[in-house]
Amino acid sequence: MATEMSMDTMLAPDPAPSSGPHPALASPPALGTSEVQDQISSEEPAIPEIPDTALTSETDAAPDHIPAPPMNPDKAPGPVPGSELPPAPLLPDSAKNPSCKIMTFRPTMEEFKDFAKYIVYMESQGAHRAGLAKVIPPEGWKPRRCYDTIEDMVIPAPIVQVVTGQSGLFTQYNIQKKSMTVGEYRKLANSKKYCTPRHKDFDDLERKYWKNLTFVSPIYGADVSGSIYDEDIQEWNIGRLNTLLDMVEQECGIVIEGVNTPYMYFGMWKTTFAWHTEDMDLYSINYLHFGQSKSWVISLCCTLCLSLLE
Repeated sequence: MATEMSMDTMLAPDPAPSSGPHPALASPPALGTSEVQDQISSEEPAIPEIPDTALTSETDAAPDHIPAPPMNPDKAPGPVPGSELPPAPLLPDSAKNPSCKIMTFRPTMEEFKDFAKYIVYMESQGAHRAGLAKVIPPEGWKPRRCYDTIEDMVIPAPIVQVVTGQSGLFTQYNIQKKSMTVGEYRKLANSKKYCTPRHKDFDDLERKYWKNLTFVSPIYGADVSGSIYDEDIQEWNIGRLNTLLDMVEQECGIVIEGVNTPYMYFGMWKTTFAWHTEDMDLYSINYLHFGQSKSWVISLCCTLCLSLLE
């Protein structure tokens, strides 16, 4: 049987923990209500980026001093023509969020209905400057009513992630395995061999990640084409966001998987998606359907990734 292999290189972060999320700590998934060792499933199509607004500034030299004419006490002084102050300019988008903090947004259901409009609003607040933004959907919004029916869904090409390296520089080899169902994957993720180790807090878990990165290669259910959103979901449906990328398929008949179609990912402890930029520097949007938290590490040079959180 032919085996396909791909390779990624990743760098360990500085010793000081990042305040941003971490891509390497996807926790084990499950399909029940337990959050201890649940299975992660996320979907990721790309959405178009709106460029930053350029900011320039100019300074005019002060004019020479000209003595003012004597005032007529019987006549109230009026404004000198041309001396009225112009209205204060609006703060440009590029000046918002100068510290590049990761911003969290909580739209109302009404605001949530217009995806493109809300992205414009987020950019107006400088969210794109951080490289990542979190969007917490309004209460009551669910993309799928029940997940019990996906046990038999097939992960066609799961990969074993073999990591080698030391001193903060690691190389990841992805070795393809035979297909398995979501139910089979869940059992593996929750098994003693692959489950998340006990930890005190996130920092403790992160230390254990880097310490054990080259041991016990995890299995990643990556690049599963499709979506498990319910068909009647209109708001922020990753399968149809009504962006320019949808027109590429509708008007030109061009399908670019993972760009104008969604991908799903099933992860366990230590499954890792190495640092990367998106195709054509497009935005990326992810929704965590179930399971433990998914962690991210971002670079300020990265394009925006929208993370939808429950």
